[in-house]
Amino acid sequence: MSSNDQIQLNPAGQVALTGAASFATNGISHPLCTIQTCLQARSPIPGTTTYHRLRIPFLGINRQLDRPMRIPFIGLFRGFTAIYAVDTASFAMAYVTNDLFKKHLGPIGSIFAASAVSTPFIAIGEGAMQNRQASNLTYRDRELWRRSARAAGMLATMKRELIWNLGIFYVTPKMADELRRRRPDLPPCASQMLSGIATGSLIGLMTTPVSGIKTMIQTSKENLSIRQAIRKITSPPEPLPDRVFVRAMTKLQKMYDQTNPQENYLKMLRSTERLFAGATPRVGYLGISMCVMNLVYQNLPNRMPDVLKRNV
Repeated sequence: MSSNDQIQLNPAGQVALTGAASFATNGISHPLCTIQTCLQARSPIPGTTTYHRLRIPFLGINRQLDRPMRIPFIGLFRGFTAIYAVDTASFAMAYVTNDLFKKHLGPIGSIFAASAVSTPFIAIGEGAMQNRQASNLTYRDRELWRRSARAAGMLATMKRELIWNLGIFYVTPKMADELRRRRPDLPPCASQMLSGIATGSLIGLMTTPVSGIKTMIQTSKENLSIRQAIRKITSPPEPLPDRVFVRAMTKLQKMYDQTNPQENYLKMLRSTERLFAGATPRVGYLGISMCVMNLVYQNLPNRMPDVLKRNV
C-alpha cells in the first residue's frame, strides 16, 4: 500500500485520508480485534450491553433513559473511540515519515523511521482500547492510562509495528505488482484486495505471540517485563481457547506421538498454544484491515477535493 503515484496529498489531505481509512478499517474489523484481545488477556468476551443513560458527549447529550436499552453485540465495539483516534494520527505520521525519508534512507530505512515515530502513539492508544475491551476501566480512570504507557508495552509494540509497516509499505505493493504482472486481466481492485488479505493474514499469524505479550503487559494489574509476561502467558491457568488453532496443534501432537512421544515436546506444544491464543481472530482482523486500507489508500486520493492535493 504505497502512496498514490499520480495524486500527492498535502498534510491535511493525509489526515483526511487516514481518518477515512481508520474509520472503514476499524468499523469492519473491530469485533475481531475485541475477541482477540479477550482471548489474550484471559477475560470474558463482551456481548450484549444494557444502557441506563444516553451519553453522546460531542452532541452534549447526557440523560437518563425511561427504560434500560439493551444492544446486542455492542460490547464487541468497546475501545473503538481510542483506536479510531490513535490510528488516524499514527497512520498519518507513519505515511508522512515514510514518504519524507524514503529518498534518504531507502525503503527499509524509512520503514524503521515510520515505526519509531508512530509507536508511542499506537502503543498508548491500543493499550487504552485493550483495557476498555478486557476490563471495566473507562477513559477517565488513571489506571487505564498508567497501564497503557508502560515501557515494556511500547517495546513490544515497536517490534510488532516494524513487521506491520514492512507489510504495508513494502510487501503488499510488491505482491500487488506481481499479481498484475502475472495476471494483466485482473482488475486493480482485485489485486489490491488479494495482496492485502494475503499479507495481512500472514502478518497477523506471525505477530500473534508479540501481540499477546503486549496485551498481557498493558492489561495486567502488575507492571510486567516482557520476560515476566511470557512466563505468565505460558503458565496455567489456561487462556480462553482459540479453538481453530488448538485443533490444528492437537492434530500435530497426535502425528508426533505416533513416532516419538516426549514430555518436553508436549510442554512446548502447550506453551505454543498459549502464545498463539487469539491467532484465529487476529488473522481475520489484520487480513480484513490491510485489504480495506489498500482499497482506501489506492482509490480515495483520486476522489478527494483539490484543496487537499499537493500537486494542484
